[in-house]
Parts: sequence; structure tokens; C-alpha cells
Amino acid sequence: MSAIVKKKTKVLIMVPVFQSVYPLPFQSFLCLLASAASKEHDHYEFSVHVAARQMVHMAMNRITAAMLADGFDALIVMDDDCLPPPNAISVLLRHYEAGREFVAGLGYMRNPPYTTTIGRQFPEGISICNTDTGETKLAGFHWIDDVSQEPDLIPCDFCGLPIAMIAASAFRKIEAPWFGTFIDGGDCTHDVYFAHKARAVGIQPYVDKTIPSGHQADPPIINQDSRDFNRAAVRAFTATRNQAVTE
Repeated sequence: MSAIVKKKTKVLIMVPVFQSVYPLPFQSFLCLLASAASKEHDHYEFSVHVAARQMVHMAMNRITAAMLADGFDALIVMDDDCLPPPNAISVLLRHYEAGREFVAGLGYMRNPPYTTTIGRQFPEGISICNTDTGETKLAGFHWIDDVSQEPDLIPCDFCGLPIAMIAASAFRKIEAPWFGTFIDGGDCTHDVYFAHKARAVGIQPYVDKTIPSGHQADPPIINQDSRDFNRAAVRAFTATRNQAVTE
């Protein structure tokens, strides 16, 4: 009697590269690939694609269509200027195995006020704008600044994609295009666009704060440890500039 061979789960690892890649994110990507090749992931079949010199939302739509046509079970996408930890793929695949369809790592904005990339919808009629805390209104939602009181797995309305796992089942529920840059009468980023469409069909976005992903700025890396320093530097520069203007 022949042994039954269990079908491997097919996962596509993708990095959309608009122009060029910083050295540190490239090193992070190599570490992720080494982690994916570990024995822990024997029941997965990985493919890797780097989409070079394309608008991110266009590259994401093209690759999503291809992965669905080729029978992949999940997509892991990494931003080309982010630095997720080496165990990120392992953690994201555990979420896939638990039945979650959309989980991202914890990212930070690369520009002041350096909030996280976790977005929550405002209640109807509420407007908040506070650059000290990072709670700024943007198309009806705000970016969360402090995650210390949040659970490890944070349910949210929108999130960035420093690194993320999106199950093929999620893409099948959403009408193409899956990614775009214009929604509800205003511009948006491709990640906000996708989260908006995901929520519309009942898919809950999550951010796993145990996957902290630094963001390559110019030149520092923005993460939990560095952003307070950079915030102070921005405030000091602004105060000096304002004083010079008034004198």
C-alpha cells in the first residue's frame, strides 16, 4: 500500500520594489528566506517573487491574480523599506494555520510624528488632530500611537503592510482590483485600500505586535526605540526655525 502524501501549502513571498532597496531591508529579506527554508516549514512550498520598478498597487494586483491562477494558498508580502524580524514568516504562518486571513506586522511611519501604521475608524462626527500623540485625522480614521495596552494580536480597521500574510481565501472574497490608491473620494495608499475592501466583505484585519518591523527612513530606522528621539529632534528643529522666522 502506498503512503498518502499530504499536499503542501503553497505560499508566495513577494517584495514589490518601486525603485531600489536599502541594504538593511535587503538583509532582512535574506534572513526571512533562510527562516522559510527551515525544517519547521517542511509542509509548506515557497515561491519568491520580486516585482521591480512598478507602482506598488499595480504590482500587487498583477501578482495576486497570478497567485490565484497558480493555486497558491497564501501571500506573504514585505515592504521594500521595512525590517521585520527573522521569525516573522513563522509567526504569520501560525496565524494562517489558525484560520486568520489577514495579519500584518507592527510598522511605524517613516515621517513625523512616527505613529504606528495601525488605523482605527473614527466614530461618526469626531475629528482629532494632535501631532504630539500622533492621533491625526486622515479620511475618517486615525493612526494608533501607543500599543502598550493593546493585546499581542490587535484588531484594527486599517494597517500598513511592513510584512503581512493574506490568505488566498481573502482575495477570492474581494472583487478585483484588490489594491488601489483612490477610495471614498480621496487618495489613499494601497494598504488602506485593501483593508477597506477586506472589511467590506467581513474580513477582520489584525496587527501582531510581536512582529515589530522597523521602517527605513533617511537615514535612521524608525522603530519603538528610535522614534521618541526623532520626535524630540523634530520639535527642537521646529522651535529653532520658528524663532528664526519671528526675529
